[in-house]
Amino acid sequence: MNYNNYKNLLQDQLRPPDPHEPPVWTVDGPLKNVKYLGSYFSRRLARKNILTPRRLARLLYVQANRVPGVPGHHARVENNLRRIVSLICQNARSNRCEEGYHIRDVNPRCTWAISAIFALLYGTTPVPHTNYSVASANAISSRVAAHFSRPRRTRGGLVAPSAQCSCRALADCTADAFCSLAGGVGAGAVPNLCVPRATQSQVGSFAGVADFTGQSANIAQPRNYRVGANYVRRNNSFWRRPGPLNEIPW
Repeated sequence: MNYNNYKNLLQDQLRPPDPHEPPVWTVDGPLKNVKYLGSYFSRRLARKNILTPRRLARLLYVQANRVPGVPGHHARVENNLRRIVSLICQNARSNRCEEGYHIRDVNPRCTWAISAIFALLYGTTPVPHTNYSVASANAISSRVAAHFSRPRRTRGGLVAPSAQCSCRALADCTADAFCSLAGGVGAGAVPNLCVPRATQSQVGSFAGVADFTGQSANIAQPRNYRVGANYVRRNNSFWRRPGPLNEIPW
């Protein structure tokens, strides 16, 4: 299932094609009834007194209004919405390895749910301070959801290397055609992290929370590292070592 399929499903659950079928969720009902929000993320939203889909969509609309008004600069609105969505959708055990999988900082299905609610409730409504022809709530929601969907699965349905390599033992790293060793600084230093063999653009990497660096970072660009995060250099990129990280408050 991709984001568009999910949004269509959510629309059918809100307004069932069969008029005799009750809706799965309603705009003024509990957020936990929305697929992919459930109890965990609805509890996180309840901390800020966001209890219904209507109030959640309104939160995003208000966030969009807080961006300084420069016509045509829809990217500013999108970045602001990415920030709030990422803070809400932080995974409980982010950056850890579980069953050989590097857990993302941000839960992509949660971002789908929030983005789809905003799109379904505000639709073609132009978001203020943007180029009205391209920056409807629906268009911006799609881009926000896409940002947190990386890394996507590779061809053949395989999990992207960036989701698995860093969780491999060093002794097993080079046995995988998608992985290679990296790290170590100075004379005699040895590699100390397994990373994707291909370039970052080919394998993708998961996005960070708010303004913080995610799983990888380009060494030539300004970086805002999370406290407690540890990165290893590989060519022109830094790749984060798995390990516990504290939640970023919102």
